[in-house]
Amino acid sequence: MSTSLFDQASHQLRTYGAREPGEDAGPYRVPEWWHVRGVPVPAEFASAISLRAMRTLAPAEEEYFGALHRFHAEHGHLRVPVEHVTPGGLRLGKWVRAAINRYHRGICDRTITRLTDMGMTWHSTRASRHDLVRAAMDFYLTYGHLNVPYTWSTPTGSTLADFINTIRQEYKNNKYTQSDIDFWESIGMVWSPTDERERTLRQAVLDHHEEHGDLLVDNDFVTKDGARLGRNIAQTRKAHTDGTLTEEDFAFYDSLGM
Repeated sequence: MSTSLFDQASHQLRTYGAREPGEDAGPYRVPEWWHVRGVPVPAEFASAISLRAMRTLAPAEEEYFGALHRFHAEHGHLRVPVEHVTPGGLRLGKWVRAAINRYHRGICDRTITRLTDMGMTWHSTRASRHDLVRAAMDFYLTYGHLNVPYTWSTPTGSTLADFINTIRQEYKNNKYTQSDIDFWESIGMVWSPTDERERTLRQAVLDHHEEHGDLLVDNDFVTKDGARLGRNIAQTRKAHTDGTLTEEDFAFYDSLGM
């Protein structure tokens, strides 16, 4: 393969990988080296064939490098969250993570060299505690709680949910002053999510019983506040049948005529 043909395919593949969210993949012209005679080639067909040709002639990494350049242009760093997927479906985060793993195994291939030239930081630097606390405050101000999903990352690529779990563990280990506790509770910290869910469900049970006088609900019934009351009632009945219902739960539900 000629160098010019390889370079052309590599350049087009990087451009394809770097396209913006919502941007169409084409149209791409049919490669000049592919001679087509007769009727004009439809644009969609030309785009598909051109993309297939690029992926055949150039290494797959070129598309990832294009996407990584786009990510750097938008975020100002190369700390791609591992779950990050591009608009075109490239699992860019996993690709970067795989490269980092190879680097730490002592492998220095062409991809590693190019990533180094781009400014890749191979030794991860965790965000400062101050930055993570700020991120927690921003999350609370935006969503009104700290039930952070694991798919949510800070601007620096850190997983905020891990930090929130660390805070809860430090609380259980009695590492906080009352001032610390007051601060976290002021931005919606729930120290024991499991206990909070149980409290919310029990309140939903009480509210439904007070309004309707019974606990006869479909298994898929959800309250207006989002509590999965039907599933909870069904699980409670199953636990009673299996003999695994606690005495406390039995007394609570039995008092409501379960």
